[in-house]
Parts: sequence; C-alpha cells; structure tokens
Amino acid sequence: MENSAAVVRGPGQVAVEPWPVRPPLSDEVVVRIAYVGFCGTDAALIAGTSPFVLQGKQKHPFVVGHEWSGVIESLGDGVKGRYVGERVVGHPFIPCRTCDRCRAGSINQCRDRSELGVWGTVPGAAQNFITIPAANLTPVPDAVSLADAALCEPSVTSLQGIAVAGATESDRVAVIGTGTLAQVAVQVLIGMGARVDAFGSSPHGLSQMAALGVSARPLADAPEDAYDVIIDFVGDAAATHALLCMADAGARIALAGVSAEAVNGFSLAPVVLKNVTISGVLHGVQQYDRVLRLMAAGVIRPGELVDSRFPFADFPQAAHALLTGRRVRPKILVEVDPSVNGG
Repeated sequence: MENSAAVVRGPGQVAVEPWPVRPPLSDEVVVRIAYVGFCGTDAALIAGTSPFVLQGKQKHPFVVGHEWSGVIESLGDGVKGRYVGERVVGHPFIPCRTCDRCRAGSINQCRDRSELGVWGTVPGAAQNFITIPAANLTPVPDAVSLADAALCEPSVTSLQGIAVAGATESDRVAVIGTGTLAQVAVQVLIGMGARVDAFGSSPHGLSQMAALGVSARPLADAPEDAYDVIIDFVGDAAATHALLCMADAGARIALAGVSAEAVNGFSLAPVVLKNVTISGVLHGVQQYDRVLRLMAAGVIRPGELVDSRFPFADFPQAAHALLTGRRVRPKILVEVDPSVNGG
C-alpha cells in the first residue's frame, strides 16, 4: 500500500514523503484519510515549542494530525460492527484498555496512553492511510460532509466544557477565547438558548463572535460577579486572573485552556468565599455522537471556522500559514483525498 505523510523531521522542518502503513491487528482498521484539520497544538508541534516535544514525549521524525475524517479501507479479522467504505471520524487517545482507568471508562486518563499525532508512538492522520483501533471510530451520518466531520475532534472539547459546567438556558454564561473551541461552544450555547458573552484578545476573533449574535468584548472589560458559568478555552495569565472576578456566587467554571506557564499572584480565596466549583476538561471522548448530531442539525457549523484549505501536496505551505498565524478564521483544513466519500 503506497502511502505519503506530512512528516516533521525537526523544528519547522516538514515535508510530504513516503511513510509506512502498519497492517491492522485483529481489533484494528485501516482508514483512508479524506481531510485533516490543524490547530494551535499542531503549530507548536511543528515549531518544536510544544511541551510534548520539549519533554521528549514526541520525538522526531513524527507525523502530525489529530483532527480527521475518512473512510474505512480494510478491517482486522476480529473487527465486528464496522464495514469497508464506512465514513468515520476517530478520537486521538490510544489507551491500553486494561488499566483501572480504562476499565472505568476514563480512557483519556489512561496512564499508558498515546495520543495520535500529538505524543507517543502512534503517527498522526496527515497521511493517506492510518491504522487505528476500531474502538476509536465513530460513524459519520450522511447529513454531515467529511470536510465538516474533520472538525469533530475539537468540537467534542467544546461540548464537554458545556457539560462539565452544567450550563443551561437560564444561566449567564461567559466564554473566554475566540478560537475554534470557543466559537463552537458559542454556537451550541446559542442553540440552547443560553445568555452568552464572549471575551478575548483577537479583534478578528471578537468580530466572529459578534457575528454569531453575542456580546464580544476584550477580557479587560469583563464585568465582576456577573456569570453563573464560565468556560475558559485560553488558560493564560489574563484569563486565570479574570475568572474568579467574573464569577458570581455559586458559579461553575470549566477550564479547557492550557498554559505552559504558571500564573503568579493567583489567589484561590474567592473559590471558597464565592462557593465556586472549578473543573478541568480533557477532551470529550463521550461527545462524538452528539457533536455529529449537532452538525447534522446545523447547530455546529464547521465551515464558518475554516480560514483556508490546502491540497495535501501543499502541506508545507499549510504549515507556514499555521505557524505565521496570518488567519482571519481559526482553522486550516488539508484535503488529503477529498474525492473519498464512502457509503
């Protein structure tokens, strides 16, 4: 099976070149990739600034890509309930499935996991074919294009943030951030009928939030004691310091943004004094079906998040666009094989 992949051989050194495809084990499938989405995580991996690279969890050379869609090409001899030609997306966590956390269903907390295209030994989806456990796959409904489905992976974190915070239509909700996760969250919260305000630092991002129909302001303008639910998709110092000021008594805060740096001068006293609940959000492996249903219903509209598309052969140019940050919209989509549709 001939295969090419977007291989990162060093910081900023990326090219499309031959890459081997591993035959599937009994419980695995081979998927022909249609589309791959790229985000800030990929930018840091390619640039070599990712903590995973710096800590040696991801080693050169590696293949990027953890947001993808495609069609099943072949099945391992023990796979049941899947078929060749099935349109699918897949979650990136490759767990051991035998530890106590996996047995409890918390595969995103597996102590022995890899994350496809991010860290560990499993190559990413920016290639013609990937081999992946069948258990990682979710079927894509006919009403959702494979181009839109490629943005399922980031969207599940948005939904998990909403779920963890327990947001309802009666809540006053603040979303911090203007990137893909934040914009999907706003689309869903609007669909729920919640009262939503968005905060960020990017003028383009704030403009996009305003176009969705919510109040969108710089974070410095956030009011105090104003929100029942706050979902932070940024995680930087400014957001961290703002959270507890914005929170009303009894607020629920969901943290989905990750900062590489510690936040100095941050006091937890308001957590007690305001009786605030803070929860972390690591992906949303249980949200794939729901995301795809919301895409099919037109609540989540991935096309509004895509800044540009590149053919697979032009992946170095896509990487350059990703690294320079010269985008109006947050997402870059690479067309690995857009002719694939399955069925």
